[in-house]
Amino acid sequence: MKIDLTYESGQKVWSVNKEETEYKCPVCHGEGITEANVAKKIYTVKCPECNGWRHLWKKVYTVKAVTIIDIDIKVISKTSYVITYQLSDDTYLYETELRIYTSNRAEVFANRKMALAYAKKANKKVNEADQEEEKKNNAKRDLAEQEAMYA
Repeated sequence: MKIDLTYESGQKVWSVNKEETEYKCPVCHGEGITEANVAKKIYTVKCPECNGWRHLWKKVYTVKAVTIIDIDIKVISKTSYVITYQLSDDTYLYETELRIYTSNRAEVFANRKMALAYAKKANKKVNEADQEEEKKNNAKRDLAEQEAMYA
């Protein structure tokens, strides 16, 4: 069996990782509470945006350069193998005869342009999902305010 390596030791590759970034809630400004106007009365309530946590978290895909620092090949059978690439950020990239995957669900690319395109597409999907969730939350909030007004 001939095994062709996708990457070489010392090669620079580009890793796209999903990270969560924390930021101050834009509704309560990090206070955890806000005011609600219900039937012309002002109430102090737990912030509906962050649920009183004071911060929100957003998933962001980032690109970083890493280097392949070690390669280990294990032959399992006449047609099966596993190649383990150790990356400089203490993660591992695994390659079998069927697919390539990483230890931390990151994607690895041979060039920066491909990595940036992947990250841009992934961030767009995250933003669309966030906007859809925000629409649902706004509809729930509006319904709760209407119910409170007529209660």
